[in-house]
Amino acid sequence: MSLKSIINRNGFIYLIIFVFCLASQVHANTVTRLESSVEGKVVKKQGRVQIYQAISNKWIYAKTGSLLHAGDVIRTGANGKASLVMSDETLIQVGRSSKLEINYVAKNAGWFEKSVIAKSLKKASRSVFSLLSGKLWARNKNKNVRASFTNTTATIGIRGTELVIEAKEDGSVTSTVLEGQVEAENEFGKVIAEAGNQVTVKP
Repeated sequence: MSLKSIINRNGFIYLIIFVFCLASQVHANTVTRLESSVEGKVVKKQGRVQIYQAISNKWIYAKTGSLLHAGDVIRTGANGKASLVMSDETLIQVGRSSKLEINYVAKNAGWFEKSVIAKSLKKASRSVFSLLSGKLWARNKNKNVRASFTNTTATIGIRGTELVIEAKEDGSVTSTVLEGQVEAENEFGKVIAEAGNQVTVKP
């Protein structure tokens, strides 16, 4: 075999290795970006549950393991329920005939530990959800995590809290505090409620 043939063959091998490494890096970067953009996932569903995917501008049927991103909306039917685990460790159960929008969620959950970028995102920030209609139960035992549930009537802030929130057809919002405390706020003022209390904010 001539020296020229050996050089050509080795050059081709190096080119294949280079392309493979480049493709692997692109794949890793893509996975990291996708991982860091995940706001939560569906861990259980019952009946009719749909997800509006903001990135594709379409509704899909939810299934166990469906990932949630910023701007997505969970919608349950008359017989539907959905259990969610969010990236800030908040557990949410969306009740029947309800709609919940995922605005932004802090990245604190364990599945983000492997990513260097994800670790840098684990900072003190506020998660924001919008209860558009219906009822939900939520719990987050981590008092370092700040989260709020909003709608057109009020903003309900939680920290280390377990509560039930219901957005009624008349525009009012009722929060029942099971553990911890909530801070209900609108343009007229702010009220803090402890465990065992209920707060109703009317438009």
